[in-house]
This record gives sequence, structure tokens and C-alpha cells, in this order.
Amino acid sequence: MNESVEYSKKAIFFQEEGNILKSKEYEDLAEIQKNKSISYKQESLKYKKKESNLIQDIEISNSFGSYDMWIIRLSSSGELLWEKSFGGSAIDEGVIIIKNQDNNYTILGNTNSPKIDGFKTRGMNDFLLINLDSSGNILSKTRHGSPEFDYAKDMKQTKDGSYFIIGYSRNPENIQGINFKKNAVFLSQIQPNGIIQNTWKLNGSNEDLGSSISQLKNGSVVIVGTTESSDGDFILKKSKGSDIFVAILNE
Repeated sequence: MNESVEYSKKAIFFQEEGNILKSKEYEDLAEIQKNKSISYKQESLKYKKKESNLIQDIEISNSFGSYDMWIIRLSSSGELLWEKSFGGSAIDEGVIIIKNQDNNYTILGNTNSPKIDGFKTRGMNDFLLINLDSSGNILSKTRHGSPEFDYAKDMKQTKDGSYFIIGYSRNPENIQGINFKKNAVFLSQIQPNGIIQNTWKLNGSNEDLGSSISQLKNGSVVIVGTTESSDGDFILKKSKGSDIFVAILNE
């Protein structure tokens, strides 16, 4: 017996206490399927056009591996001020860049390169924090991870200057000999000097992934992700598939 599963895009609005204010669905699966071939073609043309413009206007210098982090800075009129590449011999990707409290820039990225500027691999995949000045010069760089797989998804600099980073890992607390077999959510607090101050985890017996992070006015940190677990930290899970979770770390 074949079962039909329908999906929709939904936005959910919460109060600080976690109560749902409202939710809104945007498209059903039939509409997505109907338009996806046209959308894919349109997006492909847009991408090729953008790619062509970039190749004509900006030359990528000093590439390192198959995929590198690429950072460009433009003037208010769109003129190139500088561009930089960071990475090793394998796959390196940028996740987010923010202007930090020192008026410089902090980049969060992921890497599975065995070595980057003297920083050797810690596991199957690690995450990087890179601080740049306004000219793109590296001020500091740190690499974090366990002997297993670690993947960072979002970053927020908090009021005290530290960085909160959310993602998922099979060894979120970096304990020797630990492998959860399934991914667990990790939330790490990292000092401006790159030293990990605290790490928290959320996990059950299935896949649990941290996706996004924000900070409330009262200093509490809100994290969002998805879970397939119905035990451990996710005993309130209601469906048989994957659920969205919201968790708050109080100040």
C-alpha cells in the first residue's frame, strides 16, 4: 500500500515563553511540484548569469582546494574592494559572516581539509572561526571539533562578546571514545580568543540537528532545529517523522 505524504512551508511565531502565537502555511506540495521544473530552469539561468558576471568582473585569487571559503567586500556602489580565499586541500565552506563588537568581521565555516595554515584536522569534519580586519587580513583563526563528525550551522555574538555556535555532532562534548552513531545538537559558547567556554547538547536515539540561533532581550539564547527522536531530550515529540524543536537556554 502506497502512502501519500504532503509537505508545506510553514512559518511559526513564538512568544519568549515558547507559546505559539500563530503559524502560516505558504505552499502545498502540488503547487511546488507543478512549478518546480520551471523554477529550476529559471534559477539555473539566473545562476549561470550571475556566475558569468562574477567570472567577468572578479577574479578568484589564491584558491587552495576543491572548495574554498570565498569572501568579497564591495563598496556601496558595488565596486570590488578586496576578495580573499581561505581553505585547505579538501572541502571548506563559509556558513555566516558577521560584523563583531570590535568592528571587525567574524566568519564561521566548516572544513574537512586535513590541514589549514598549521591547524590539523580534529575529526571527520570540523568548524572554523576566522576573524578579519576591514581590509581582509586574518587577525585570528581557530579550528574546533571532536574525533567524529562536527558541522556548524549558525553563529551569534552575544552581549558579553562571546560567540554561540549551533550545529550537530556525533560527539558534541568532545569526549574521547564517544560516538553517538546518530547526530546530536550541540551549542558551544566560545570566547573572543577562540577558547571554548561551554558546550551543551540535546539528543535522543535518532537524528537531531541544530539549525539556527538567536538571543532575546533578556539574554536568553533560543535555538531551533529538527529532531527524529522521541526519547532523551525530545520526549514531547508528537509525529513519526521529523519535527521542529525550539529550546531556550536561560541567561
